[in-house]
Amino acid sequence: MATRGFSVRLYFPDGDPQGLKVVERPGWTGQGVAFPRLLLAIARRREEVNRTGVYVLWEREDGVGFPRIYIGQSDNVMTRLLSHDSQKDFWTDAAAFTSKDDHFNSAHARFIESELIRIAKARARSDLQNRNEPSVPSISEADRADAYRYLDDMLTCLEVLGLTAFRSLTTESSGDLVQDELFYLNARGITATARVESANEFVVLKDSQAHRTPVPSFLERPEFRGEVARRRHLIEERVFAGEGEHYVLSRDYVFSSPSAATAALTGRSPSPYQEWKTKDGRTLGQVIRGDDQ
Repeated sequence: MATRGFSVRLYFPDGDPQGLKVVERPGWTGQGVAFPRLLLAIARRREEVNRTGVYVLWEREDGVGFPRIYIGQSDNVMTRLLSHDSQKDFWTDAAAFTSKDDHFNSAHARFIESELIRIAKARARSDLQNRNEPSVPSISEADRADAYRYLDDMLTCLEVLGLTAFRSLTTESSGDLVQDELFYLNARGITATARVESANEFVVLKDSQAHRTPVPSFLERPEFRGEVARRRHLIEERVFAGEGEHYVLSRDYVFSSPSAATAALTGRSPSPYQEWKTKDGRTLGQVIRGDDQ
């Protein structure tokens, strides 16, 4: 079944697309304020972040490993963010979610915080910095339903803001041509299977293979420094694991592009749109162009 479209409103009060953003959804009582850490003083003046709410801190992705994130809640979100500014160095961005009315209380915030931590752990797409898992507060059935509705909209807004830590790897297919396909790689003696998860996510599946030895030019050329660092990280984290002739992926892994995936697996200059093919032999390039449709 094709998923339905939706709308999210982004407002830039300072006129800077890279600056502070206010994010809302039609009919939603919630409201989010997202900003780079360097604009903390500007965010501090916003009324929305001086209320009861939930927040997420994260570091901007550098293409190597998963971003670190931290999830919290407070009766005054900004007070807690100012504390984190002096105690946590890793974060580059923050998003605080509060409410336009008085119906969002501390119990709602604690419940949503616990759910966000649970989801982040289950998705395994981030380096979660929360060391303690909060207990789930006891709230009424009606309040729980309200909290889940709020959470659904909040998760949508977080993804629009570029944070994919809570996104499922098994999201329902939108019926898109590319997302309906599996792609196969056979190069340098290794085999791998992948799928397109979204416009910015290429998922290589568990048990795919990766070559143990990069070609010399891959290690020497400056344009591949990021890919070399990514391979090193995947080996250190035991995503590339095993004692055989090739590494084997210990779990599904999300790459930012087919090119990044191909370079990491083969250890050489990638040609992803020619090398990844469907079961019937169409290249990834042919599929994304819609050839032979």
